Amino acid sequence: MVSGASGKLSTTKGITISTENMIYIWGNFNTDGINVAPDTGTSTLNLSTATSHYMPTSTDTQIPASIVADAVFPISKTWYDALPSMYPEGGANRVADAGSTADTDAITVTEETSVRAGIISGSTLSSMTSAASAPSYYLDNLNGGVHNFPRFRETWGDGSSYTKRWNYVGSFIILYNSLQAVGPWSVASSYVYYPPTRNWAFDITFTDPLRLPPGTPQFQHIEPTGFRQIL
Repeated sequence: MVSGASGKLSTTKGITISTENMIYIWGNFNTDGINVAPDTGTSTLNLSTATSHYMPTSTDTQIPASIVADAVFPISKTWYDALPSMYPEGGANRVADAGSTADTDAITVTEETSVRAGIISGSTLSSMTSAASAPSYYLDNLNGGVHNFPRFRETWGDGSSYTKRWNYVGSFIILYNSLQAVGPWSVASSYVYYPPTRNWAFDITFTDPLRLPPGTPQFQHIEPTGFRQIL
C-alpha cells in the first residue's frame, strides 16, 4: 500500500501504471467505493457534494491515477485465478462479487467493486456485416462498442433485478488497436460473461490540470490570426 504521506504520492503528483501488455484490475482501485447507490437514471460522481459519490481510500486522499495498456480487464473483488481454468466458458460459475447479497437481493455498496482512474487502452478491430447476414440484435463482427471497452470476464448477474454494478469514474481514451487482446467480442449468450450494470461517470477532477495523472497526453493548438512580413 502506498500512502499519501510526505515523500509518497500526493494529491497532485499521482501515479500512472503502464505496460505494453494487458492489465487486470482486481477489485477496488484508488477508491474505497461509493457511499450510496445512485438514483435510477443517474451516475455516481467524483464530487463530495453529490448524493452518490466516490470515497478516497482509507489511507490517503484522492490520488490522480491512470492505467495504460494493450487492454484492460476489470475483475471483481472475489475473483481468483483458478476460475478461468476451472470454468473457461464462464457462465454462472464465474460470478462477479460472489457471495454478496446481490446473489439473492440488491447488492450493498460496501460489497461492490469500484475503480477511479483514467484508462488509455486499445480496442479490437471491427468490420461491418450486412443486416441480412447478421442476427437481428447485433452485428457479429463488431467489437462490442465503447460500453465493452473494459473487457469483462465474469458474470455480473442474469439481467434481472439483481444484476450487479461495476462502478467507474475516470475517462476512457481509445488511442489504438490492441495487439495482444485480439479475441473476438462475444455477447452474453456465449456464456463468456454477462455485463454489469454500468455506473460510469467522467471524473471532473481531470478538468484541473494539476490533478492529471503523470504522462497524460496533451496537445497544443495554435490558431493563426494574421501574418506580416519581417525584413
